[in-house]
Amino acid sequence: MTWRNYLVLTFLGLIVSLFFAQFEPFPGYLDADYYFGGGIQLAQGKGFTEPYVWNYLDNPQSLPHPSHGYWMPLASIIAATGMIVLHQTSYAAGRLGFLIFAMLVPVITAALAYNFSKRRDLAIVSGLLAVFSIY
Repeated sequence: MTWRNYLVLTFLGLIVSLFFAQFEPFPGYLDADYYFGGGIQLAQGKGFTEPYVWNYLDNPQSLPHPSHGYWMPLASIIAATGMIVLHQTSYAAGRLGFLIFAMLVPVITAALAYNFSKRRDLAIVSGLLAVFSIY
């Protein structure tokens, strides 16, 4: 595998991710909304807190209260990183880190395939399957 192969896979991963990201202007489901809200709190310097009652299971005594009692915080940290880098708390800024990861998935997949098989053609096909995974 050459660096050009990896560069093409990186570019394809970025283009496909950006194409599909344009159709989701806001968090599309409960978990994504929670992580986005956690990212906003972190980016604004408020730490792992929730200024709202997310669910009744943790029985908050007051607001704000500690966040991420149920969900793990890595996605909120990644979202906050994009918001901090771009100096805004928009959903697009929160997705920056995830778009970078999506861009790198085909490259990592191809590198692993090449490492195991030592075949360039299988590595490229693996990287392309990661780009156009249909999932």
